[in-house]
Amino acid sequence: MNWKLMNWPAILGAASSTKALGGNMDKFFSAQVLEKALEKYSCNQLKYVGDTSNGVDFKGIDGLRYELKSSYKIYQPRVSHTAWITMKNFRGHSTGISQTFDKLIAIDKTYNAVLLCDFDNLEMEETGAVVRCRLHNGLYNTIAQCKPKSKNIDVKKELNNLIESLI
Repeated sequence: MNWKLMNWPAILGAASSTKALGGNMDKFFSAQVLEKALEKYSCNQLKYVGDTSNGVDFKGIDGLRYELKSSYKIYQPRVSHTAWITMKNFRGHSTGISQTFDKLIAIDKTYNAVLLCDFDNLEMEETGAVVRCRLHNGLYNTIAQCKPKSKNIDVKKELNNLIESLI
């Protein structure tokens, strides 16, 4: 994988455009926008497989499986690890932690940064119905940090307009 070929300003712009979407029902849409942007701006290096594979979002041209997560304030400048990242919320009882991907791509929407970490280097935790992870300094790479190139679209308004047009 050549991460420098990725159009990170456009990918982070897509992430930035979904900031107004904060409710639980909006999370799926926000994730879908980001997944499509990552595939589109990857220079054909990542193929989205999330619709047909469980626990993995992309297959890379390097043969590896990638999972994408995004959140705010993942990077924690005052401690030796990132914030916890929710990997899966089972809304009942967790089925446990199992390896379904090789590398995690974590997009920090606050710092406009993209972190990459091997599955084996993730600190995983299972609490009730939630599986989450965090990354420790020195065990992940920051593969991009740049200013987002955002489109001037009111995503919340457009999504609401779409919903209203369907009902």
